[in-house]
Amino acid sequence: MNLINFELDTGWEARFNQYLRSNSRALDSLRALVDAGIPESWLLQILHGYGDPDLRQREQSSQRQSALSSLKEVNRVIKSLEKTSDALESFTDNSGVRDWVKDNHLNLRRDLSARLKTYLDAMTEMRDELAKLASGKGEGVSEAWLVALVEAAIDITGQPHWGDLAYMIEATYYAHHLRGEVDRDTVRKRYDRFVKNFPRIYESWSGLDWKTYFGVEVKIESATSTNPQDAMDRFIKRFSPETRKQLTTKPRYGKIHRSMKR
Repeated sequence: MNLINFELDTGWEARFNQYLRSNSRALDSLRALVDAGIPESWLLQILHGYGDPDLRQREQSSQRQSALSSLKEVNRVIKSLEKTSDALESFTDNSGVRDWVKDNHLNLRRDLSARLKTYLDAMTEMRDELAKLASGKGEGVSEAWLVALVEAAIDITGQPHWGDLAYMIEATYYAHHLRGEVDRDTVRKRYDRFVKNFPRIYESWSGLDWKTYFGVEVKIESATSTNPQDAMDRFIKRFSPETRKQLTTKPRYGKIHRSMKR
């Protein structure tokens, strides 16, 4: 009898079930997350994508190509901002320009200079983030599945469940014929590194109302409010294996497994 069902990849499903049968702590972790309100089908879908090395590589390559293209445009904007800022500064310092000319709409010019600097700083940060993606050396979007798991766990349960997710990641690695031990610190560091290195990718889909999306609670939206499920649906569609095929807390288990330490 299967403990989980995943029709999109029966081979992965069989090995995932094998891992759960051999590791009761992993099974307890799965049940804890599902019982808390995270749908099993969604959880397995994200885990499958996260552990698939080919899928991660394709996503990383796609992001790199997109970053290279975006980087050219951002650099062009930055150069324009720098030239405009330099022109305004030169105008202010030019002794050949009469004071009554400089003082014309002085506040507007100062406000424009401040706004240009603010936008220039923002675009420079964007360029740095794109450069990491374009280099192909960063984690890129390949860690977005993990971030989704953590964010969902936090919103549904109030805790990141580092230990439970560590067991789930070990299980999906095993199901994909990969080796590697994962503990709670590994999961936390991967999450923190992604959020630090790619804040705008993170912000593009973070803050979603996971409880409403999963049906844990019903939320009545006003007619003018945006629906957070739209962003979540786009995220799921983007990272689902099916789509890709078409293109501090008290320890629950004490010291039984290091990844379960809270």
